[in-house]
Amino acid sequence: MAAIEEVRRARELSKYSLLSKPNVLGVGYGYKEKAGRRTADLCVVALVRVKLPKSSLAPRELVPPTLDGVSTDVVQVGDIRALQARTDRWRPAPGGVSIGHYQITAGTLGSVVRDAATGERLILSNNHVLANSNAAGLGDA
Repeated sequence: MAAIEEVRRARELSKYSLLSKPNVLGVGYGYKEKAGRRTADLCVVALVRVKLPKSSLAPRELVPPTLDGVSTDVVQVGDIRALQARTDRWRPAPGGVSIGHYQITAGTLGSVVRDAATGERLILSNNHVLANSNAAGLGDA
């Protein structure tokens, strides 16, 4: 199993070559997933618009199984686009939109996440955005 320093180094050394592949939108690191379940193995993650069968890709378009001795994973994320209109309403709200506690000016919704134990969908942001730096009360909207 690779240490975090090895994974970060492999990501840094390979990010530009991975981003040059037509379907790769982003590069990061995280835990490898197998059959939809997270493993304990850290890896370099290639974010792709659509995860295609290996047989439909040219050899130069494939994400290699390892980079500098570190495992890789390919994760489908769909289309990524910049949100232009800051006053539009979004249901459900995607990561990157403006949100905030009613007593602050605004902040950013980081992403929608799932509780590992219950599967419940939750939002991820910062304390100062959602809880007014711990000054929020139960039921604040």
